[in-house]
Amino acid sequence: MASKKKVPTRSIRIDMPDELRPIYDVCQAALDEILSTDSLHQTLSDLTMTKNRQTNREEIVSVVGAVWDKYKTRVPSQARYGRILFRHIENMLKSRSRGVAIYTVLKTSGGSLAQAQSTLAKMEIYATMTELRAVEKWDSPPALPKSSIFVMNMGDGDNEICPMDDQEIRFKILPGGGEVWAARTIVIPTSVREQWNGVVCKPSFTVRDGVGRGTLPYECTPDVVEKTGRIMGVDLGDLQPYTAVVLYKDGSYSQTYTPSRSLRRVNEKRRVLRQERSFLRNRVFDVKRYVESGGVGVNKERQDIRWSTLRGVESKLSRVSNVIAELSAAELIYIARQEGVEAIHLEDLRWVKGGNTDWTPGMMRDAIMSAAELAGIKVHLINPSHSSKEHPKTGERSEPDRDRVVRFSDGSEYDRDELAAINMAVRRRRKEKAKKNRRIKLRDKHTATPKQLKRKTSRRRERKALVDSIKRANDVTDFDRALLTVGARPGVVHMPRPGRKVESVYVSPWCVLDTRNSLLLRRYAPDSSQDGQLCTDLSRQ
Repeated sequence: MASKKKVPTRSIRIDMPDELRPIYDVCQAALDEILSTDSLHQTLSDLTMTKNRQTNREEIVSVVGAVWDKYKTRVPSQARYGRILFRHIENMLKSRSRGVAIYTVLKTSGGSLAQAQSTLAKMEIYATMTELRAVEKWDSPPALPKSSIFVMNMGDGDNEICPMDDQEIRFKILPGGGEVWAARTIVIPTSVREQWNGVVCKPSFTVRDGVGRGTLPYECTPDVVEKTGRIMGVDLGDLQPYTAVVLYKDGSYSQTYTPSRSLRRVNEKRRVLRQERSFLRNRVFDVKRYVESGGVGVNKERQDIRWSTLRGVESKLSRVSNVIAELSAAELIYIARQEGVEAIHLEDLRWVKGGNTDWTPGMMRDAIMSAAELAGIKVHLINPSHSSKEHPKTGERSEPDRDRVVRFSDGSEYDRDELAAINMAVRRRRKEKAKKNRRIKLRDKHTATPKQLKRKTSRRRERKALVDSIKRANDVTDFDRALLTVGARPGVVHMPRPGRKVESVYVSPWCVLDTRNSLLLRRYAPDSSQDGQLCTDLSRQ
């Protein structure tokens, strides 16, 4: 029997409904009591989780069921919310067991991460090199934590507590001793992926720092890509986020693609933040060493300000690095679509250890692979050994000069990043190389010139043109504050935020839906007693 193909999912952030907060607090209180009780904590630590979810739940209930009995009268559908709590505890135990297994294998592998990774794979534990390096620094195996933030995953329940459709999600609550339903409209933002197929999954909620937040998963249908035989080779870097070259089926290759102007500006911002962080670190730790050596006269308040500023800069630097990864992925996929690329050859940089440079090849790789998955483009990790110094045709090796130019005996010259990108495109995967030990034969080509990615039009102009076309088609005159939502399914109504009147000057009564195949324009009734009631439905197929 053929296995069901996995459907890729993405998620958007949502707010936790106020009606769920009391139920969440009850489950969090029960979890805190379970983990803080020494006898229960030890008994849970001794449990062995299996692949049978039912068996795991029965063992957990036998240990903590008495504690849940004290709290369950304060929630509706007691068995189902209890199931969500027990599943959270099960995930904690499985995570601990995984950490213990990785730690044990690392300590017995003689320090070889590759050998440890291979041993873990035989145990059906697939750990990344980043995860192995993190575990390598541990002094002892992980223990079950004494506290945990409860994750209310409504997917672990059923329709008895959380039924939903494309437009609405409902929750069973317990106000005043009776069970009732609280409904919330699903609002899909413009950030939703184009590949969204209209299916929305059940959300999960957490409370951090007193604020309830949630994630709403949705399913995507990857694009279908034609088999063109074109391969994009990508070289990742720090000074320049990426360099890409497209290799055609006849052996010729495109001109070099480099980051856009906006991406270079963000990368320059990261460089400035690094300098600021370096200055603050030197100052903070100099003062710290001075105090530890017995120095006096240090302004403690000023030192606290330095620490706070340093943490702020590091947090901003992390966000900027994430933005660079996302922008790089978006630009590479845009180039791949324009060039009709079938596969992307990416450097396998899982061996690179993180340092103080904030160069995050793992973040870049994950972002590119995530975007390529939705675009229907395959991504292969290629061995990057000597890729920036090896001739793509002859295999001759030469060192780059100060200007980052690599010169060979046949007179050819390459920028080292461009050379690495070409070699990434030329090189085969290890499995393919074992079957056919051959290279893709390159054709002679003039020196490639860098090409910057440029959009034909800005997203703002595209949206404005779409709105204007609907206005003209339906003779709408007052449409200054139109709300444009891209990627919606036909028939999905995007409601204004609860508590905000549609006739307010800050909220437009208009809602435009781009369904890719048709355009829908709907107007909310400003004189209606209920927000969201439709009085006009104008459509253009």
